[in-house]
Amino acid sequence: MLRQLGFRLKDRLIGCRLHSCYSQEKGELVIQFYSDYQEFFIQVIMRSNISMIRIPLNLNRARKNSVNLFPEIDNALVEDVFCFENERCLCINLGSNWSLLFKMFGNQSNVVLCKDGNAYALFKNKLKGDLNLSTKAMSRKFNVSKSRFEELEGAFFKMLPTLGGAIKKQLEKDGYSDADMTEQWALIVQTLSTLKNPEYFLYQQESGPVLSLLEPTEYFFKSDDVIEALNEFYLQYVRVHQLNSERKILQRILERRKNRAAGGIQKSQDRLNQLEQEIGHKEIADLIMAHMHLILSGSKIIDLPDFKTGLPITIKLKPTLSPQKNAEQYYRKSKNRKKEVEILQQNLTNSQHELSIVEKHLEFVLHCQNLKLLRNYIKEHMLIVSKQAKDKSSLFKEFRFQQFIIFVGKNANNNDLLTQQYSHKEDLWLHAKDVKGSHVIIKHLPGRTFPTSVIERAAQLAAYYSKRKNDTLCPVAYTPKKYVRKPKGSAPGQVVVEREKVILVAPLAGSLRN
Repeated sequence: MLRQLGFRLKDRLIGCRLHSCYSQEKGELVIQFYSDYQEFFIQVIMRSNISMIRIPLNLNRARKNSVNLFPEIDNALVEDVFCFENERCLCINLGSNWSLLFKMFGNQSNVVLCKDGNAYALFKNKLKGDLNLSTKAMSRKFNVSKSRFEELEGAFFKMLPTLGGAIKKQLEKDGYSDADMTEQWALIVQTLSTLKNPEYFLYQQESGPVLSLLEPTEYFFKSDDVIEALNEFYLQYVRVHQLNSERKILQRILERRKNRAAGGIQKSQDRLNQLEQEIGHKEIADLIMAHMHLILSGSKIIDLPDFKTGLPITIKLKPTLSPQKNAEQYYRKSKNRKKEVEILQQNLTNSQHELSIVEKHLEFVLHCQNLKLLRNYIKEHMLIVSKQAKDKSSLFKEFRFQQFIIFVGKNANNNDLLTQQYSHKEDLWLHAKDVKGSHVIIKHLPGRTFPTSVIERAAQLAAYYSKRKNDTLCPVAYTPKKYVRKPKGSAPGQVVVEREKVILVAPLAGSLRN
């Protein structure tokens, strides 16, 4: 392929002048040529994962982060372009005995500026050994003849060791191993003839696109122009590489969401199981009412027989309250327990729904082979937070629920910043009632009201990030942000709230984190 590229570049470049060499991306060198009627570019990509030459039709030089290289050959005249025999190196000879050597050795590739055939300067300076290169010793001679083939008893790759594994696979596919030496030599002659006047094919492997001079079983691109083939390969490679990169990032985000949802399911289920095994507050209150005559005034604990099993149950009492008042407290707690069970069941349902959605997203992402389709899917389902939201999330705790974004202040000063500067009058403001805690903002979505489920989730966050985080239930005040004001001279985080409503929720945080 380098030999064919050398032929094409020779036709294009002889008589042109090298305008400049520059680099504006790590691992990339651009060489610009000009003549009386056109500009011509060679772009050499030399990264750890790809090493290739492409010929872009046009290339705009960046105004910043662009470095001139090899100034010694600026405006030099191109005298010859050729590929070294049996070596993966291309050379452009310039006036005044300068030359550019393209050494295409995988991750050891380099561009070497030579003077009088000896290395003078390197593009990749870390490859110090390339300073010992000489263009006079680059070509390698091999005796490729039928007599030599017979002398080696058919060991073709000893005769021409520079051919790669792809050629060997193609020969095996054509029945090389089962053929006699005469047939084997015929296959070799045919293969070498194909390589001297090749067509170029692009086909897809799991790792990405492959450019081949041998016709594969299936391919999606074919050309007899080496420059067209190299340029198309680069475009396909960039698309696949970008697709894999973005897919990998999205997969990590979705895996974290999946783990959080699974953790939320486990946590809710464990707590429901625990409540189911515990003796309910209503049953304890009924026991106290049924055995009030046995409870002495000032008692802190009492053992009473369970209605179902008859086994004694130790019940805690407040010594300052009468047996009837103790029973009333347990009846009141039983209502809270019922509320907690309802909330846990709702959390369990929400986590199961989230897990189902995330698993569908993951399935799509893992099988998507189109970059544009993937980006549209990300945008449609809001799978990655915008840059603006990321900037805010670095200031505040950020959560997402049912497409609504929820921000939580981190401390008193941060609360002021959230409420006064990063919220609008249409947003909904929340705070745990009558205790210190974080300000919480639900960002308004145009054309939508705040669903009750979203308010409940934000209220759970407000409860969790307050002094009541360990309570079973916590009252949380909420109101549109336009009814929240900060009096002049008030302490950090202190505000005056009007037209508030109150909701009773259980503190909860982890399963909502984005």
